[in-house]
Amino acid sequence: MRHRTTWIAIFLTAVFAVGHLAAADDPADRAAVQRAIEQSIGWAFEKDFEAMFRLWADDLFHFWLFSDSQVIGLENFKKHAEQWRDPDFRGTRFEFRDLRIVFSRSGDVAWYSCHLDDCGSYKGKEFCLKDVFQTGVLEKRDGRWVHVLMHGSYPVDKVPEGYVRRFYRDLFEKPAATAAKPPGATPEVFAPGVVSRDGIQMKLTMSADGAGILYTERNPETNTVSFISRLRAGDAWGEPIALPYAREYMDIEPSLSPDGRKILFVSNRPAGGGGEPGRFPDIWMAEKTGDRWGEPVRPGPPVNTADPADIEAHPAFGPDGGIYFMRQNGKSRRLFQAERRGDGFDEPRPLPLPDDLFAGGFSGPCLSPDGRILLMHSRREGGFGNWDLYVAFRDESGGWSELMNLGPTVNTGQPESSPTFSPDGRFIFFTRDTDIYQVSVTIIDSLRPKQ
Repeated sequence: MRHRTTWIAIFLTAVFAVGHLAAADDPADRAAVQRAIEQSIGWAFEKDFEAMFRLWADDLFHFWLFSDSQVIGLENFKKHAEQWRDPDFRGTRFEFRDLRIVFSRSGDVAWYSCHLDDCGSYKGKEFCLKDVFQTGVLEKRDGRWVHVLMHGSYPVDKVPEGYVRRFYRDLFEKPAATAAKPPGATPEVFAPGVVSRDGIQMKLTMSADGAGILYTERNPETNTVSFISRLRAGDAWGEPIALPYAREYMDIEPSLSPDGRKILFVSNRPAGGGGEPGRFPDIWMAEKTGDRWGEPVRPGPPVNTADPADIEAHPAFGPDGGIYFMRQNGKSRRLFQAERRGDGFDEPRPLPLPDDLFAGGFSGPCLSPDGRILLMHSRREGGFGNWDLYVAFRDESGGWSELMNLGPTVNTGQPESSPTFSPDGRFIFFTRDTDIYQVSVTIIDSLRPKQ
Protein backbone atom coordinates (compact mmCIF):
# COMPACT_ATOMS: atom_id res chain seq x y z
CA MET A 1 0.00 0.00 0.00
CA ARG A 2 2.91 2.30 0.75
CA HIS A 3 4.29 1.81 -2.76
CA ARG A 4 0.88 2.56 -4.26
CA THR A 5 0.57 5.73 -2.16
CA THR A 6 4.05 6.77 -3.27
CA TRP A 7 3.19 6.28 -6.96
CA ILE A 8 -0.08 8.23 -6.54
CA ALA A 9 1.88 11.04 -4.91
CA ILE A 10 4.40 11.05 -7.75
CA PHE A 11 1.58 11.08 -10.32
CA LEU A 12 -0.23 13.95 -8.63
CA THR A 13 3.02 15.87 -8.31
CA ALA A 14 3.60 15.45 -12.05
CA VAL A 15 0.05 16.56 -12.84
CA PHE A 16 0.37 19.66 -10.66
CA ALA A 17 3.82 20.36 -12.19
CA VAL A 18 2.37 20.26 -15.69
CA GLY A 19 -0.42 22.50 -14.48
CA HIS A 20 2.15 25.01 -13.24
CA LEU A 21 4.11 24.74 -16.48
CA ALA A 22 1.00 25.34 -18.53
CA ALA A 23 0.07 28.35 -16.42
CA ALA A 24 2.71 30.43 -18.26
CA ASP A 25 1.26 29.50 -21.68
CA ASP A 26 0.78 32.78 -23.55
CA PRO A 27 -1.15 32.47 -26.85
CA ALA A 28 1.34 34.70 -28.68
CA ASP A 29 4.27 32.64 -27.42
CA ARG A 30 2.53 29.39 -28.34
CA ALA A 31 1.97 30.65 -31.88
CA ALA A 32 5.61 31.81 -32.13
CA VAL A 33 6.92 28.45 -30.89
CA GLN A 34 4.71 26.56 -33.33
CA ARG A 35 5.97 28.72 -36.21
CA ALA A 36 9.59 28.06 -35.19
CA ILE A 37 8.93 24.31 -35.09
CA GLU A 38 7.24 24.31 -38.49
CA GLN A 39 9.92 26.49 -40.08
CA SER A 40 12.65 24.13 -38.88
CA ILE A 41 11.35 21.88 -41.68
CA GLY A 42 9.51 24.31 -43.94
CA TRP A 43 12.57 26.47 -44.65
CA ALA A 44 13.64 23.86 -47.23
CA PHE A 45 10.81 24.93 -49.57
CA GLU A 46 12.58 28.18 -50.42
CA LYS A 47 15.99 27.11 -49.05
CA ASP A 48 16.41 30.35 -47.11
CA PHE A 49 19.48 29.33 -45.12
CA GLU A 50 19.84 32.59 -43.21
CA ALA A 51 16.22 32.40 -42.02
CA MET A 52 16.79 28.78 -41.01
CA PHE A 53 19.97 29.58 -39.06
CA ARG A 54 18.09 32.29 -37.11
CA LEU A 55 15.86 29.53 -35.74
CA TRP A 56 18.77 28.01 -33.83
CA ALA A 57 20.68 28.92 -30.67
CA ASP A 58 24.45 29.32 -30.73
CA ASP A 59 24.77 26.38 -28.31
CA LEU A 60 22.31 24.06 -30.07
CA PHE A 61 22.37 20.27 -29.76
CA HIS A 62 20.88 18.46 -32.76
CA PHE A 63 20.61 14.80 -33.64
CA TRP A 64 18.26 13.66 -36.33
CA LEU A 65 17.12 10.05 -36.83
CA PHE A 66 20.29 8.48 -35.46
CA SER A 67 21.87 9.24 -32.09
CA ASP A 68 25.40 9.42 -33.50
CA SER A 69 24.44 12.10 -36.03
CA GLN A 70 24.76 14.72 -33.32
CA VAL A 71 25.79 18.27 -34.15
CA ILE A 72 26.74 20.67 -31.36
CA GLY A 73 26.90 24.43 -31.84
CA LEU A 74 25.56 26.71 -34.57
CA GLU A 75 28.85 26.93 -36.48
CA ASN A 76 29.05 23.15 -36.74
CA PHE A 77 25.39 23.06 -37.74
CA LYS A 78 26.13 25.48 -40.60
CA LYS A 79 28.80 23.09 -41.86
CA HIS A 80 26.38 20.18 -41.49
CA ALA A 81 23.81 22.13 -43.53
CA GLU A 82 26.13 22.57 -46.52
CA GLN A 83 24.84 19.28 -47.96
CA TRP A 84 21.36 20.83 -48.30
CA ARG A 85 22.70 23.56 -50.61
CA ASP A 86 22.75 21.01 -53.40
CA PRO A 87 20.56 22.66 -56.09
CA ASP A 88 19.03 19.24 -56.88
CA PHE A 89 17.57 19.04 -53.34
CA ARG A 90 14.44 20.84 -52.14
CA GLY A 91 11.71 20.33 -49.55
CA THR A 92 8.28 19.55 -51.01
CA ARG A 93 5.80 19.02 -48.18
CA PHE A 94 5.54 18.24 -44.48
CA GLU A 95 2.93 17.64 -41.80
CA PHE A 96 3.13 17.81 -38.00
CA ARG A 97 0.63 15.66 -36.11
CA ASP A 98 -0.14 15.49 -32.39
CA LEU A 99 1.99 18.55 -31.73
CA ARG A 100 2.18 19.08 -27.96
CA ILE A 101 3.88 22.13 -26.48
CA VAL A 102 4.50 22.65 -22.75
CA PHE A 103 5.94 25.87 -21.29
CA SER A 104 8.07 26.38 -18.19
CA ARG A 105 6.74 28.38 -15.24
CA SER A 106 8.85 31.32 -16.29
CA GLY A 107 7.44 31.15 -19.80
CA ASP A 108 10.82 31.28 -21.55
CA VAL A 109 11.34 27.53 -22.16
CA ALA A 110 9.11 25.29 -24.31
CA TRP A 111 9.20 21.52 -24.69
CA TYR A 112 7.43 19.83 -27.58
CA SER A 113 6.78 16.45 -29.17
CA CYS A 114 5.03 15.47 -32.38
CA HIS A 115 4.88 13.03 -35.27
CA LEU A 116 6.25 14.36 -38.54
CA ASP A 117 5.95 13.50 -42.22
CA ASP A 118 8.88 15.14 -44.03
CA CYS A 119 9.14 14.97 -47.82
CA GLY A 120 11.68 16.37 -50.23
CA SER A 121 12.92 15.81 -53.76
CA TYR A 122 16.32 15.08 -55.23
CA LYS A 123 16.79 15.42 -58.98
CA GLY A 124 13.02 15.51 -59.33
CA LYS A 125 12.41 12.28 -57.40
CA GLU A 126 10.47 12.61 -54.15
CA PHE A 127 11.42 10.80 -50.95
CA CYS A 128 9.48 10.88 -47.68
CA LEU A 129 10.15 10.10 -44.05
CA LYS A 130 6.77 9.28 -42.56
CA ASP A 131 5.84 9.26 -38.89
CA VAL A 132 9.15 10.51 -37.48
CA PHE A 133 8.83 11.00 -33.71
CA GLN A 134 10.33 14.44 -33.10
CA THR A 135 11.03 16.14 -29.79
CA GLY A 136 12.80 19.34 -28.91
CA VAL A 137 13.38 22.30 -26.61
CA LEU A 138 13.15 25.99 -27.47
CA GLU A 139 14.16 28.98 -25.37
CA LYS A 140 13.10 32.59 -25.63
CA ARG A 141 16.29 34.61 -25.98
CA ASP A 142 16.32 38.34 -26.60
CA GLY A 143 12.62 38.17 -27.37
CA ARG A 144 13.00 35.43 -30.00
CA TRP A 145 12.23 31.72 -29.76
CA VAL A 146 15.17 29.55 -30.84
CA HIS A 147 15.79 25.80 -30.90
CA VAL A 148 18.37 24.59 -28.38
CA LEU A 149 17.71 20.86 -28.85
CA MET A 150 16.05 18.73 -31.51
CA HIS A 151 15.83 14.97 -31.85
CA GLY A 152 14.05 12.83 -34.45
CA SER A 153 13.67 9.05 -34.10
CA TYR A 154 12.87 6.69 -36.97
CA PRO A 155 13.13 2.93 -37.64
CA VAL A 156 16.28 2.61 -39.71
CA ASP A 157 14.81 -0.22 -41.80
CA LYS A 158 12.10 2.16 -43.03
CA VAL A 159 14.40 4.95 -44.21
CA PRO A 160 13.80 5.45 -47.97
CA GLU A 161 16.48 4.04 -50.24
CA GLY A 162 19.11 6.64 -51.03
CA TYR A 163 18.17 8.98 -48.17
CA VAL A 164 20.76 7.71 -45.72
CA ARG A 165 23.43 7.40 -48.41
CA ARG A 166 22.94 11.02 -49.51
CA PHE A 167 22.41 12.81 -46.19
CA TYR A 168 23.87 10.45 -43.55
CA ARG A 169 26.55 8.60 -45.50
CA ASP A 170 29.08 9.01 -42.71
CA LEU A 171 26.93 6.96 -40.30
CA PHE A 172 26.37 3.86 -42.41
CA GLU A 173 29.40 3.98 -44.67
CA LYS A 174 32.04 4.52 -42.05
CA PRO A 175 35.22 6.28 -43.17
CA ALA A 176 36.58 4.15 -45.95
CA ALA A 177 39.27 1.75 -44.82
CA THR A 178 42.13 3.57 -46.49
CA ALA A 179 44.84 2.84 -43.94
CA ALA A 180 45.43 1.88 -40.34
CA LYS A 181 45.09 5.60 -39.58
CA PRO A 182 42.99 7.95 -41.74
CA PRO A 183 45.15 10.34 -43.78
CA GLY A 184 45.61 13.93 -42.67
CA ALA A 185 46.29 17.15 -44.57
CA THR A 186 49.72 15.95 -45.73
CA PRO A 187 49.68 13.45 -48.62
CA GLU A 188 50.99 10.00 -47.76
CA VAL A 189 51.59 6.84 -49.77
CA PHE A 190 48.59 4.52 -49.86
CA ALA A 191 49.32 1.00 -48.53
CA PRO A 192 53.10 1.22 -49.10
CA GLY A 193 54.70 -2.04 -50.18
CA VAL A 194 51.28 -3.60 -50.84
CA VAL A 195 49.37 -1.41 -53.28
CA SER A 196 52.10 1.16 -53.90
CA ARG A 197 54.98 -1.13 -54.78
CA ASP A 198 57.28 -1.93 -57.72
CA GLY A 199 55.93 -0.69 -61.02
CA ILE A 200 53.53 2.20 -61.63
CA GLN A 201 50.16 2.34 -59.86
CA MET A 202 47.46 4.74 -61.02
CA LYS A 203 43.81 5.79 -60.51
CA LEU A 204 42.47 3.97 -57.46
CA THR A 205 38.71 3.67 -56.98
CA MET A 206 36.97 2.10 -53.99
CA SER A 207 33.63 0.35 -53.39
CA ALA A 208 31.05 2.10 -51.23
CA ASP A 209 31.67 -0.14 -48.22
CA GLY A 210 35.44 0.40 -48.39
CA ALA A 211 35.99 -3.36 -48.77
CA GLY A 212 37.26 -3.39 -52.35
CA ILE A 213 39.64 -1.34 -54.49
CA LEU A 214 40.53 -1.27 -58.18
CA TYR A 215 43.56 0.39 -59.75
CA THR A 216 45.86 0.24 -62.76
CA GLU A 217 49.33 -1.23 -62.53
CA ARG A 218 51.89 -0.75 -65.31
CA ASN A 219 55.14 -2.68 -65.73
CA PRO A 220 57.68 -0.07 -66.94
CA GLU A 221 59.95 -2.74 -68.44
CA THR A 222 57.32 -4.39 -70.67
CA ASN A 223 54.83 -1.48 -70.71
CA THR A 224 52.05 -3.98 -70.00
CA VAL A 225 48.98 -2.81 -68.06
CA SER A 226 46.86 -4.74 -65.56
CA PHE A 227 43.61 -3.91 -63.77
CA ILE A 228 44.26 -4.95 -60.16
CA SER A 229 41.52 -5.70 -57.65
CA ARG A 230 42.05 -6.25 -53.94
CA LEU A 231 39.61 -7.06 -51.15
CA ARG A 232 40.06 -5.96 -47.58
CA ALA A 233 41.27 -8.70 -45.24
CA GLY A 234 40.97 -7.43 -41.67
CA ASP A 235 43.18 -4.36 -41.37
CA ALA A 236 45.13 -5.11 -44.55
CA TRP A 237 44.52 -5.54 -48.27
CA GLY A 238 44.31 -9.06 -49.65
CA GLU A 239 46.23 -10.60 -52.53
CA PRO A 240 46.13 -8.80 -55.90
CA ILE A 241 43.71 -10.17 -58.48
CA ALA A 242 44.44 -9.27 -62.11
CA LEU A 243 41.17 -8.82 -63.99
CA PRO A 244 40.96 -10.53 -67.42
CA TYR A 245 41.32 -7.32 -69.41
CA ALA A 246 44.11 -5.05 -70.76
CA ARG A 247 45.76 -7.92 -72.59
CA GLU A 248 44.96 -7.93 -76.28
CA TYR A 249 43.74 -4.33 -76.49
CA MET A 250 44.61 -0.99 -74.94
CA ASP A 251 42.36 -0.92 -71.85
CA ILE A 252 42.82 2.05 -69.51
CA GLU A 253 41.10 4.24 -66.90
CA PRO A 254 39.13 1.60 -64.95
CA SER A 255 36.51 2.72 -62.43
CA LEU A 256 34.79 0.52 -59.83
CA SER A 257 31.04 0.74 -59.15
CA PRO A 258 29.76 1.47 -55.61
CA ASP A 259 28.69 -2.17 -55.16
CA GLY A 260 32.08 -3.43 -56.38
CA ARG A 261 30.55 -5.64 -59.07
CA LYS A 262 30.89 -3.52 -62.22
CA ILE A 263 33.71 -1.65 -63.87
CA LEU A 264 33.86 1.01 -66.55
CA PHE A 265 36.97 1.51 -68.65
CA VAL A 266 38.21 2.92 -71.94
CA SER A 267 39.36 0.57 -74.69
CA ASN A 268 40.31 0.56 -78.34
CA ARG A 269 38.77 -2.91 -78.81
CA PRO A 270 36.45 -3.01 -81.84
CA ALA A 271 32.72 -2.49 -81.36
CA GLY A 272 32.06 -6.14 -82.23
CA GLY A 273 34.30 -7.30 -79.39
CA GLY A 274 36.96 -9.06 -81.49
CA GLY A 275 39.40 -8.47 -84.33
CA GLU A 276 41.66 -5.55 -85.04
CA PRO A 277 41.75 -2.63 -82.57
CA GLY A 278 39.42 0.24 -83.33
CA ARG A 279 40.69 3.58 -84.59
CA PHE A 280 39.39 5.49 -81.57
CA PRO A 281 38.86 4.42 -77.95
CA ASP A 282 35.40 4.08 -76.45
CA ILE A 283 33.73 3.32 -73.10
CA TRP A 284 33.20 -0.32 -72.13
CA MET A 285 31.62 -1.97 -69.11
CA ALA A 286 32.05 -5.38 -67.46
CA GLU A 287 30.13 -7.06 -64.65
CA LYS A 288 31.06 -9.63 -62.04
CA THR A 289 28.83 -12.70 -61.63
CA GLY A 290 29.77 -14.77 -58.62
CA ASP A 291 33.57 -14.66 -58.63
CA ARG A 292 33.96 -14.31 -62.42
CA TRP A 293 34.25 -11.11 -64.42
CA GLY A 294 32.25 -11.24 -67.63
CA GLU A 295 33.07 -10.16 -71.16
CA PRO A 296 33.17 -6.38 -71.67
CA VAL A 297 30.25 -4.77 -73.50
CA ARG A 298 29.68 -1.26 -74.78
CA PRO A 299 26.94 0.58 -72.83
CA GLY A 300 25.61 1.50 -76.27
CA PRO A 301 23.49 4.50 -77.18
CA PRO A 302 23.03 7.05 -75.84
CA VAL A 303 26.41 6.80 -74.04
CA ASN A 304 28.33 5.49 -77.04
CA THR A 305 27.41 7.50 -80.13
CA ALA A 306 27.53 6.59 -83.82
CA ASP A 307 29.38 9.80 -84.69
CA PRO A 308 32.97 8.74 -85.52
CA ALA A 309 34.15 12.18 -84.43
CA ASP A 310 32.86 11.60 -80.86
CA ILE A 311 35.42 10.23 -78.42
CA GLU A 312 34.10 9.16 -74.99
CA ALA A 313 36.66 8.74 -72.22
CA HIS A 314 37.33 9.17 -68.47
CA PRO A 315 34.22 7.22 -67.32
CA ALA A 316 33.27 6.86 -63.66
CA PHE A 317 30.32 5.70 -61.60
CA GLY A 318 28.28 8.13 -59.54
CA PRO A 319 27.07 7.18 -56.04
CA ASP A 320 23.51 6.48 -57.27
CA GLY A 321 24.34 4.08 -60.10
CA GLY A 322 24.62 6.64 -62.88
CA ILE A 323 27.82 7.44 -64.72
CA TYR A 324 29.72 10.48 -65.93
CA PHE A 325 32.31 10.76 -68.68
CA MET A 326 34.12 13.14 -71.00
CA ARG A 327 33.02 13.48 -74.62
CA GLN A 328 35.29 15.15 -77.14
CA ASN A 329 34.34 16.20 -80.64
CA GLY A 330 37.11 18.12 -82.37
CA LYS A 331 38.14 20.91 -80.04
CA SER A 332 34.95 20.64 -77.97
CA ARG A 333 35.38 18.74 -74.69
CA ARG A 334 32.47 18.46 -72.24
CA LEU A 335 31.67 16.46 -69.12
CA PHE A 336 28.40 14.49 -69.30
CA GLN A 337 26.24 12.69 -66.74
CA ALA A 338 23.81 9.86 -67.48
CA GLU A 339 21.35 8.56 -64.89
CA ARG A 340 20.68 4.83 -64.61
CA ARG A 341 17.49 3.63 -66.31
CA GLY A 342 16.71 -0.10 -66.05
CA ASP A 343 19.60 -1.97 -67.64
CA GLY A 344 20.82 1.13 -69.48
CA PHE A 345 21.22 4.86 -69.08
CA ASP A 346 19.24 8.02 -69.75
CA GLU A 347 20.28 10.49 -72.40
CA PRO A 348 23.54 12.05 -71.14
CA ARG A 349 23.27 15.70 -70.16
CA PRO A 350 26.27 18.03 -70.09
CA LEU A 351 27.26 19.53 -66.77
CA PRO A 352 26.85 23.34 -66.79
CA LEU A 353 30.58 23.98 -66.74
CA PRO A 354 32.18 27.09 -68.28
CA ASP A 355 33.14 26.55 -71.92
CA ASP A 356 36.79 27.28 -71.22
CA LEU A 357 37.04 25.08 -68.13
CA PHE A 358 38.95 22.37 -69.98
CA ALA A 359 41.34 24.80 -71.66
CA GLY A 360 44.95 24.21 -70.75
CA GLY A 361 45.02 20.46 -71.27
CA PHE A 362 42.78 19.46 -68.36
CA SER A 363 42.11 15.74 -68.10
CA GLY A 364 40.97 13.00 -65.71
CA PRO A 365 37.81 14.70 -64.33
CA CYS A 366 36.45 13.33 -61.06
CA LEU A 367 33.30 14.42 -59.19
CA SER A 368 32.88 14.12 -55.42
CA PRO A 369 30.10 11.78 -54.21
CA ASP A 370 27.78 14.75 -53.63
CA GLY A 371 28.58 16.20 -57.07
CA ARG A 372 29.76 19.54 -55.66
CA ILE A 373 33.53 19.25 -56.17
CA LEU A 374 35.37 18.62 -59.43
CA LEU A 375 39.00 17.48 -59.49
CA MET A 376 41.19 17.25 -62.61
CA HIS A 377 44.84 17.28 -63.58
CA SER A 378 46.60 19.59 -66.03
CA ARG A 379 49.99 20.82 -67.22
CA ARG A 380 48.77 24.37 -67.72
CA GLU A 381 51.14 27.26 -67.17
CA GLY A 382 51.51 28.60 -63.65
CA GLY A 383 51.71 25.18 -62.01
CA PHE A 384 54.61 23.44 -60.30
CA GLY A 385 56.41 22.17 -63.37
CA ASN A 386 54.50 19.02 -64.31
CA TRP A 387 50.99 17.56 -64.11
CA ASP A 388 49.19 19.24 -61.19
CA LEU A 389 45.82 18.67 -59.50
CA TYR A 390 43.14 21.37 -59.79
CA VAL A 391 39.72 21.83 -58.14
CA ALA A 392 36.47 23.64 -58.95
CA PHE A 393 33.40 24.01 -56.70
CA ARG A 394 29.70 24.05 -57.57
CA ASP A 395 27.68 26.83 -55.93
CA GLU A 396 24.08 26.85 -54.73
CA SER A 397 22.79 28.04 -58.10
CA GLY A 398 24.47 25.15 -59.93
CA GLY A 399 27.31 27.24 -61.39
CA TRP A 400 30.97 26.35 -61.06
CA SER A 401 34.00 28.27 -59.85
CA GLU A 402 37.17 28.55 -61.86
CA LEU A 403 39.72 25.74 -61.56
CA MET A 404 42.30 26.36 -58.84
CA ASN A 405 45.66 24.69 -58.26
CA LEU A 406 45.70 22.59 -55.06
CA GLY A 407 49.01 24.16 -54.10
CA PRO A 408 52.46 22.95 -53.05
CA THR A 409 51.29 20.60 -50.31
CA VAL A 410 49.82 18.32 -52.99
CA ASN A 411 51.53 19.43 -56.20
CA THR A 412 55.28 19.03 -56.62
CA GLY A 413 57.85 18.90 -59.41
CA GLN A 414 56.75 15.30 -59.98
CA PRO A 415 53.57 14.51 -61.97
CA GLU A 416 50.35 14.42 -59.91
CA SER A 417 47.36 12.96 -61.75
CA SER A 418 44.31 10.65 -61.71
CA PRO A 419 42.46 12.07 -58.68
CA THR A 420 39.50 10.19 -57.20
CA PHE A 421 37.44 10.46 -54.01
CA SER A 422 36.85 7.88 -51.32
CA PRO A 423 33.17 6.82 -51.37
CA ASP A 424 32.42 8.86 -48.23
CA GLY A 425 34.00 11.96 -49.80
CA ARG A 426 36.47 12.42 -46.94
CA PHE A 427 39.70 11.50 -48.73
CA ILE A 428 41.31 12.10 -52.09
CA PHE A 429 43.42 9.49 -53.85
CA PHE A 430 45.85 10.50 -56.58
CA THR A 431 48.98 9.32 -58.38
CA ARG A 432 52.31 11.01 -57.76
CA ASP A 433 55.01 9.78 -60.11
CA THR A 434 54.70 5.97 -59.73
CA ASP A 435 52.71 5.59 -56.48
CA ILE A 436 49.18 6.17 -55.24
CA TYR A 437 48.80 8.76 -52.49
CA GLN A 438 45.96 9.72 -50.17
CA VAL A 439 45.13 12.96 -48.36
CA SER A 440 42.24 14.41 -46.37
CA VAL A 441 39.72 16.40 -48.42
CA THR A 442 40.23 19.24 -45.92
CA ILE A 443 43.28 20.13 -48.02
CA ILE A 444 40.94 22.00 -50.39
CA ASP A 445 38.91 23.87 -47.73
CA SER A 446 41.00 27.03 -48.02
CA LEU A 447 40.22 27.17 -51.77
CA ARG A 448 36.46 26.90 -51.36
CA PRO A 449 34.74 30.17 -52.38
CA LYS A 450 32.94 32.00 -49.58
CA GLN A 451 29.16 31.77 -49.79
